[in-house]
Amino acid sequence: LHFRAKLKVSDITQSDLLIGLCETDTTLLATSSAHAIAVSGDGLFFHKLDGVTTLSVSTYLDGAETHTADYGTALTTDSFTVEIDWDGSTVKYYVDNTLVSSTNASLPDGDLTLSLNYRAGAAAAVTLSLYDMRCIQLRG
Repeated sequence: LHFRAKLKVSDITQSDLLIGLCETDTTLLATSSAHAIAVSGDGLFFHKLDGVTTLSVSTYLDGAETHTADYGTALTTDSFTVEIDWDGSTVKYYVDNTLVSSTNASLPDGDLTLSLNYRAGAAAAVTLSLYDMRCIQLRG
């Protein structure tokens, strides 16, 4: 399985972002002013919350986080690429072709879909430009 997305955000600090693969869910990010992850099922995704300029990766199983890691490089308003690869046993997370983290424990077992949630962190308008987003699954 291979997931890839190239995107750009207009305000990296004052925004919430979640992008990756999650079970169908209409509230991936908290809709209140709490600025929190609200995934209630399974997922493999990248995220950042208001006030933070770095991405984190998370793996969720049945609504519980089973793996997390931070990508320590601060994002800018330049475009960036995120990727998730699963070879059948290990999930690997990449940002701009740099391996951020990998895990093979407590992986999702539900049906995952392309998922994107972006919210303004303040009253000013913010935009997200999505250049491409795709998921490819190969079966042997």
